Amino acid sequence: MLEKLESVKENFKELTDKLTNPEVIANQAEFQRLAKKRSEMESIVNAYDEYTSMLKKLKDAESMVESETDPELKELAELEVSELKPQIEKMEGQLKLLLIPKDEDDQKNTILEIRAGTGGEEAALFAADLYRMYTRHERHWIRRN
Repeated sequence: MLEKLESVKENFKELTDKLTNPEVIANQAEFQRLAKKRSEMESIVNAYDEYTSMLKKLKDAESMVESETDPELKELAELEVSELKPQIEKMEGQLKLLLIPKDEDDQKNTILEIRAGTGGEEAALFAADLYRMYTRHERHWIRRN
């Protein structure tokens, strides 16, 4: 997993460098394509940077636990280790999710048709309730994202 994250980070740096190239800036289609690709990688790179800094903090705290003679500082370092380990495990899970390839259809819109069908007035009321449910969910989802 770490090798994959390192390669994503390298690709991110390369894309950042390409976006500063005047030839790429002049070609708007290429610029937009690279900028979109870079923005998709940005969350992965930021999470990976946070993960590596947490690993470094954990390593420092563990070395402090082993080498420290002052009991208070040793206790603080042990507390930091106990706080960092679950955070690192959580971050590893998030990184695994971020590395899952995105589906091309995720960004596409959906058309949903709701009809009352047979059933008379009750079916029409159900269709109306269903319509309101979907429209409210859509508004709520748009606000969250």
